[in-house]
Amino acid sequence: ESKSFGFPRNHKRHKHDKMKTKLHNRNWRSKKSKFVTTIATKRLHSSFEQRMQEKAQKMLIREKERAIKEQTIEEKRLARQQAMQRKKLKEERQKAAEVTQKVDPRKVKKMSRKQLRNIRKT
Repeated sequence: ESKSFGFPRNHKRHKHDKMKTKLHNRNWRSKKSKFVTTIATKRLHSSFEQRMQEKAQKMLIREKERAIKEQTIEEKRLARQQAMQRKKLKEERQKAAEVTQKVDPRKVKKMSRKQLRNIRKT
């Protein structure tokens, strides 16, 4: 007899002979006890004051985010408004700089379409 596991010499050793806790070739399964051995503990939760402080902090953060968003929207609106004003001013200056000529209505009737595109009524 072999002294290591208490098996006879002719006994073919199995990998599960060493590990008595394994079951039915399913290594991931372990022996289960019939009764629950875990002890119920009280839930870990913060106190009411802590929760209220966290809530107040969240509200402050939300207010800051809202203020930042409003500020960026206002900046974009102002930039758009200034761009429109610059565009209007540029058009006005361009109109003032233009040289105008009076064109006889009889000439206009004789003009081609390409020439008519360049004429603008004032």
